[in-house]
Amino acid sequence: MRAIEAARAFLIDRYRELVDPAFDFGVEDSFHRPSWRWVNEDLDPSDTDDDDALLLDPDVGVALFLLNFRGQAEERRTNLRAQVARGVGLRSRLLPRRLPDSQSDKHGGWRVVIHWFVDRRNVAIWRQQVSDLRRDTAHLDELPVDAIVARNSGWPEAIRQHGFPRLLLKTRRVLHITTAEELLEWSSADAQVARALTGFGRSFPGDLERTLAGKIEEISRKKSTSTSSPLKDQAAEPFQLTSLSIRAFRNLRELDLHLDPSAPVRCAVYHGPNGTGKSNLFEALELALRGTSQRAHDFLADNDVTTTKRAKEYLELYLRTIGEPRTDPKLRINGDEVSLALDRTDASPLSGNLLSQDDTHRFVEMPARDLAAELLGDYSALAEELLGFTENASNQAKAEFKAMLANLQLDRPGGITKPETARRKVAERELREAVHIPADVLGRLRSTELSWSRTTASAMRLADGLQPDDGRLQSLAKELSKTATCDDSAAGLLRDFLMPAWKARAEVDAFLARLADMRKHWPEHLARQVDIWGTWLVQRRAVQPTQDPATLASLEAQRQALTQTLSDLTRRGQSHKEREAHFIGVQSFIEGIWIRAGDDRCPTCDTSLRDRGGLLATVAAVREENAQTLSALRQEYSKVQQRLKDLDQRFVILGGGACPLTESEQEAVRNALAIHLPDGGSLDQLLSDSTERGRCTAWIQMVRALSAAAPLAGDAEQFETRIGALMERLNRRYRDMALGFQRPEAWRAVSKALKDRLTGVVERHLPETLAGLWLEIAFNLTPAPWQIRGDLNLAVESRRGKQEARIRLTDSETSGDFRLARYVLNRAEVRALGLAWFLVRYLTQGRFAHALLVMDDPALDMDQTTFRDLCRLLESLLRLHRVHEIPLTILLLLHQDERALDAARATEGVLHRLVWRGDASVARSVKLYSEEYRHPTPESLFADARDRRSEIVNSDRQA
Repeated sequence: MRAIEAARAFLIDRYRELVDPAFDFGVEDSFHRPSWRWVNEDLDPSDTDDDDALLLDPDVGVALFLLNFRGQAEERRTNLRAQVARGVGLRSRLLPRRLPDSQSDKHGGWRVVIHWFVDRRNVAIWRQQVSDLRRDTAHLDELPVDAIVARNSGWPEAIRQHGFPRLLLKTRRVLHITTAEELLEWSSADAQVARALTGFGRSFPGDLERTLAGKIEEISRKKSTSTSSPLKDQAAEPFQLTSLSIRAFRNLRELDLHLDPSAPVRCAVYHGPNGTGKSNLFEALELALRGTSQRAHDFLADNDVTTTKRAKEYLELYLRTIGEPRTDPKLRINGDEVSLALDRTDASPLSGNLLSQDDTHRFVEMPARDLAAELLGDYSALAEELLGFTENASNQAKAEFKAMLANLQLDRPGGITKPETARRKVAERELREAVHIPADVLGRLRSTELSWSRTTASAMRLADGLQPDDGRLQSLAKELSKTATCDDSAAGLLRDFLMPAWKARAEVDAFLARLADMRKHWPEHLARQVDIWGTWLVQRRAVQPTQDPATLASLEAQRQALTQTLSDLTRRGQSHKEREAHFIGVQSFIEGIWIRAGDDRCPTCDTSLRDRGGLLATVAAVREENAQTLSALRQEYSKVQQRLKDLDQRFVILGGGACPLTESEQEAVRNALAIHLPDGGSLDQLLSDSTERGRCTAWIQMVRALSAAAPLAGDAEQFETRIGALMERLNRRYRDMALGFQRPEAWRAVSKALKDRLTGVVERHLPETLAGLWLEIAFNLTPAPWQIRGDLNLAVESRRGKQEARIRLTDSETSGDFRLARYVLNRAEVRALGLAWFLVRYLTQGRFAHALLVMDDPALDMDQTTFRDLCRLLESLLRLHRVHEIPLTILLLLHQDERALDAARATEGVLHRLVWRGDASVARSVKLYSEEYRHPTPESLFADARDRRSEIVNSDRQA
């Protein structure tokens, strides 16, 4: 496809979007809709379908010549210099002059623009010719030119990428939108986001990720595209500025702005040297419209300001005219007085209405995240909600994981990073809990009072037996942590580990049971009786008997021998009672756990008992033997007890003194203490020793103080139940931990995938909306876009969970590398990009609140060619507003006189010169064009050609 054909097809498609769905270029179109004319290489009308054409677009007042550039190797080499000179000549025909209404364009002036179709082989030649022309003439100050270069993709794609920015096609698309809600729908990517997330859940391999992503997809499906935006809260009709009155405001002692209310689209240019009050005028407008200003904001935030009443000081010291301390500054806008309290903190920033000198460069120099917030603030409420939901869910998963570790006491510095380590720690904790013994039980078993009795001296050993083997515990915990679940093999490991602990607990239970059983048979005042008996024995030895001492000594020796025998019998009987209690526990254990395992070996010595009838038969035989021995001991005890009773009666008759305790009390004390006597010791010897007697009473009090407690071991069924419960707890902990480890990682993966998809949406959506609009306006402020080596673009990406945006220049022709634009472009180009974004914000936000553009020296750092482009852009914006009957007031505050004149000519604006009068500034106004001066229609472009054609036709007729 020829370049001119591709351009014509592209423009027809665009005008069908803008003008009429059935639009097409007619043969004799009027100047009230886009029209197409064939021209020759001299820019004259042609009757043939050639490679060159002229597009006339009345909305923007552009006469765009589309010319084929022929290099040196082609037959007809393009004379670029002659074509530009011809274009400048045509441009001069479009300047204002005295014209009747019928020959004038009421919407404003027209401009001539030339674009060449340049094959990539001729790019260097074209650039050299344009550079020579810029060096030798000032033609390009008056005539914008550009090249459309076909590289590897062909002409249709090259034309699509170029987009004819001078026609402001995207700008007009936005201006056609008449309400903030419609514009929000245009700029929003909600529909694209919803489409991009279709099937999002199915894109993950893991079940958990699919579930989480499915939640996001469900929210996307259910949510409507309705969003909340500051645009929806704005007034139905934008504010229109008609007057501004300034009194005693800095160096503006008295200044009045009056704008013609009969002209809803207008421009006013204020200029003057430094110090005449242009920036003060800008601040006055800020305060009048916003209730605050950037200067005031900076002052209130300045740490060097020492006063606590900053707002009051700013109003009284900084806004007042110096030298007039008693005159308060006053502002009236459209006749209404403005409060200068600086208290309207809720005032909107008027994005897209007020542009200060310092604002233009900030856009390009914004940090990446701030730029992303500026660009993407309203691009998709759905995406914002999904990102918020994902971030909250991810944070909640992290918090729950952290809380889980804290609950498991695994949140020490350094943390747990591997699931297996966490399982090992949990297993250790659960195993320790399973073998844990209450501290009061261990304290009683290890008490010195309890260790006095030889019967209870084993308490210390029992306490030691309750402590688990730490090495075995850690080894088992490591083994249990190797898998994510506890199965039957784990149950066997747990049974082997807990069996010694169960046995030790059973021993402690039996020990405490014996103490409780022993305590039941004690007399109520056993300790007191022990003390009384011991005291009597000591006192009796100190009294002088009335009978023969030798006889009494013999009786005493016999008595001690009998008490020794009773103590031995009592101790032996108690031992056999304990053996019986032990056999009962052993039989219960064997009938439960051991027999179920089918084992006939002794659980203590591991000896096989099959030849003795089996384990249970052996235990029954031993119990029978023990019972017979116990019966014989009881009979012997009765005989010795009677002999001791007879001996005590003889002792009393001979004057030895009677024991203060009754016989039954003596028997009770003897039965309670005899079994605790050391081998070879007698009760009389024990009670006669005051130290031992004190330890004895302390032991009695200790045993009495023992409180009843639940069994530590339980029966065999309870043992198995505890193993099952332990496995269940471990499996539950393991599942919770697995989910705790997986959820943050799963959310991280889902969040990354979501951001990647949303970034893809942004990359597709932004070029068609805000970024495309910004680039279109930016290229209108770039007189030589071909000199920018690289493709200018807005790149959006997600880093560390945050959206970031960068203005980049991408080397798409060679390496594909990109560079940050702010470190490549010069100061003027950077400001032009910022100015373009300001105008984007006006078109998408500002115009719905205020029909106003105020720019404080937007020409700062611009060369003359770029400034002329700015004037042409403002001229096009004003024309578009007139065509579509959209009110707009542009106030330009400029420093240089020449540029102020250029701006006033291009915009047909009123020129106001700020000058000093006395010690204050005043404005002197002038309008450059009188009422009879009007802009001609583009019909004048073809006057010469039409005259020459008429002469030829007349000559042919005469012939």
